[in-house]
Amino acid sequence: MRKSTTVLGKRCPPPPYMEWSRLGRPMLVSNVQRGLRTGKRLRVSFSTDDRELAKRAMRVLIAQLVIDGRLAPGSGAARVYGRKGRASAAARAKKIVQLKSLAQSEYDTEVPLTAQRWGVPKQIIHVMAARKPTLGVSIFSNRRIRRRKRGEQIPKGTSWHYRSPHGKCFHLHRKRINAELRLENTHYRWLLPTLDLAKAAEIMEPVRVRRERVHQAAVQMLNCEVGSVEHADAVRNLEKACVALAAAIIEADGPIELAKFVQVPPPGERGLALPKAVKVKATKSAVLEKCVQRYIEHIKANPDGPPNSREELAAEMMQMFHVTWHEARLCRQKAITRTGNANWAKPGRRAR
Repeated sequence: MRKSTTVLGKRCPPPPYMEWSRLGRPMLVSNVQRGLRTGKRLRVSFSTDDRELAKRAMRVLIAQLVIDGRLAPGSGAARVYGRKGRASAAARAKKIVQLKSLAQSEYDTEVPLTAQRWGVPKQIIHVMAARKPTLGVSIFSNRRIRRRKRGEQIPKGTSWHYRSPHGKCFHLHRKRINAELRLENTHYRWLLPTLDLAKAAEIMEPVRVRRERVHQAAVQMLNCEVGSVEHADAVRNLEKACVALAAAIIEADGPIELAKFVQVPPPGERGLALPKAVKVKATKSAVLEKCVQRYIEHIKANPDGPPNSREELAAEMMQMFHVTWHEARLCRQKAITRTGNANWAKPGRRAR
């Protein structure tokens, strides 16, 4: 059972302007608000429970915020973490300026190396450079899985339309240039009427571009719920892209069978690959309501006061309903408000 952050904070107090994370395993998180020009609270995880490593990363972050003018030099966080290493902070500021000017692909490559060199997590570099990383394919896939579990009808990308194209669609083989497309684990090849690579690239460029447009239209359709207006527009765009790809294949002297094959939309109704029936999980509000009802049962069974401490009752709710300590505390307050029992609002446990 995971210990609540309150108990952990009492046994091992976090450094100044930090707190323990309430989600997952214990990790230190920055908690800075006063002195920020935006007025918003700065919360970024240091991905460690080591106090010294978190302090070092905090000094790197606060120094850059002060240099950029995003944090007031006279603020409490700047006075605590901004007194040491001003020369190294200036050198890091030059590197941050370079990161801000890089293209997104170069930035994603340079951030892990810089984070390893400075000994800080990658998310600290993102905050210092005021940029966001490129989201991976798995992130979008996990989002679609969660939406399906909530009961939404989301298409599944199982056909060739959703596969990213690779290569230049032609290759040299025995002094001849062959065009090539890979669809549904099948290689479609035909001979091009030229021996010049530049001419072959010119012939196959429309095919390559329209194949990429089919992929983009299919990916866009994945993020739309079945039956919505956005999904209907995405289906029409995908059908148009498939017809354009078939026309490009015919212009490149491709086989008619291949042109007919690419015009077929993804399997399902009007190009929809409907997911299988999934069980809908209980929503978060339903889980919190069960937690409130559990507190109400405790209050009715012990009207004179709680039998255990707040931390012990919150730990019971965290284990039973998989809620955070903060959510368990809010459920306790709701239960006290509904029952009107003021004895549970007093600190401590009831006397035995």
